[in-house]
Amino acid sequence: MLQTDIATSSWQTAGFEPSVGAAMAAWPQSAADFIETGGAGLYGLDLGDTAQTRDRLSVLVKVLAARGSRLEGFIQDGSAKQANGSHQDMYLMNLGSGERVRISERRGRLARGCHLDWSVFTGLADRLTQRLDHGADYLIINRFGRAEAEGRGMTTVLERALDAQIPAIVGVRREYREPWARFHEGLAMDVPLCDVSSAAAR
Repeated sequence: MLQTDIATSSWQTAGFEPSVGAAMAAWPQSAADFIETGGAGLYGLDLGDTAQTRDRLSVLVKVLAARGSRLEGFIQDGSAKQANGSHQDMYLMNLGSGERVRISERRGRLARGCHLDWSVFTGLADRLTQRLDHGADYLIINRFGRAEAEGRGMTTVLERALDAQIPAIVGVRREYREPWARFHEGLAMDVPLCDVSSAAAR
């Protein structure tokens, strides 16, 4: 049985300075237009550095949801320091159900290395694959990371989306561009987004 911290809530775009929020208002629209025009397939969303991951996906999700799209998948939903201060708990928001799920293990102050809870993460991937059998307008995956680069994680979910002709949007940080390219073998399209910091400076 999955050992998770789950709370039902609604996701929202948060944490933007007013100037940045205003500058970001235009580019998610063009990205959504690009994806809607392209139809089924894989879309690699350039996330840049780690700090931009949550912001870019959250805003694009907000735009697609406002257009009435039925979304499935997960995006990052913040983090919080554990009581002992050793690691940050990691959370994902389930776009289909509204559940907020902790995906990190609490292994104590002296624990080292990755603290992703693989049993929880694998369970989420399995359940999401099953949910896609009921259809969706878009699948959105927080990021293509180490697990996916090793052929684990959300790779089976992405394959299921392709089989079901559901457009799949995947966040890709710079350090995983090469593994991402090996995974999709030329099948994915890059989503055109401007740089957030550059837009904010205009």
